[in-house]
Amino acid sequence: PDYARRGVSFNAIAPGYIETPMTEAVAKSEAYGSAIQEFVASIPIGRPGQPNDVAQLIRFLLSPDAAFIAGSLIYCDGAHDAMMRTEGLF
Repeated sequence: PDYARRGVSFNAIAPGYIETPMTEAVAKSEAYGSAIQEFVASIPIGRPGQPNDVAQLIRFLLSPDAAFIAGSLIYCDGAHDAMMRTEGLF
């Protein structure tokens, strides 16, 4: 609580599949390419994430607009995690 009162929010970001040179190399590999393609196809938003998607979330969390967001884990994964957690909700 002391840290929060001093403005330290302790938020965490859980990114999903983000296209980077590293993930591109893995996606093109013989060993993992088809599995990566399948995984990307399962992202509900219909596309893989971009580094800017995560950067914009960080920018928001650092802004005054996020002043009441603290101690949170925020998924930046195109709704992939939300899709996985819907079983048993309805």
